[in-house]
Amino acid sequence: MEQLDSTFLRPGVGFVVVGFVVALVLVYLLLAVNFQSWMDAGIVLMALPAAGSGILWRLYGTHTNFSVPSLMGAILSLGVVTVNSVLVIAFAREEMQPGLDSVEAAHQAGRIHCARCLWQLWP
Repeated sequence: MEQLDSTFLRPGVGFVVVGFVVALVLVYLLLAVNFQSWMDAGIVLMALPAAGSGILWRLYGTHTNFSVPSLMGAILSLGVVTVNSVLVIAFAREEMQPGLDSVEAAHQAGRIHCARCLWQLWP
């Protein structure tokens, strides 16, 4: 039975990987259109490997198998990281208008975004 399962599942894993890569390219292109900048879209996607490594470490730490529910949770987590990155970049662009340098604008945007998130949690 084990041999039968692996012969049917092995080709399916390749399709999942190809689908994930195609989805990543499409998200990059959509972000590039949204920001009208190739660099900003790349900055957003730079947060995804860190989130992915955190997801894998958490699965390893809890001895959880990489299954369909954990894959759905991983995709959801990557979506949340992408949305947070988009918001921080949008805030940083607003802060750069008055004349702040990019590093100070990013720090200020992080503080503003964190404060807004905490403010929304309060009843």
